[in-house]
Amino acid sequence: MENKIICPVCKELVLDINKVDKGEDGFNPCNHVMLVYTDALSFEFIHIDESMESVAKDMIEKSAEDDVFLNELMNDFAMKHDNYEIIELTTSGMSCGPCGNTDYVMFKIG
Repeated sequence: MENKIICPVCKELVLDINKVDKGEDGFNPCNHVMLVYTDALSFEFIHIDESMESVAKDMIEKSAEDDVFLNELMNDFAMKHDNYEIIELTTSGMSCGPCGNTDYVMFKIG
């Protein structure tokens, strides 16, 4: 399985889970990456583009107030704005039992 996210605009490799799993730096955001959220351990944004800082802050506050996951708020935002797209990558494995996580990358496509 590839376990990679490629930018839909510039075709640059943005996230390579295979490298991350090996302890290498597998995250290389291009200028189209606006937000990155992972539900792996922290349930927080791991990347916020400068242009999205106020939007991300509002999402974080709403998430805490309304007990909503950030990926749901990202999806709501992308649905209301035509020039944003979210690509999700779900991976799974075994630790002390089955485990998995999903990474969500929001791109500005227009």
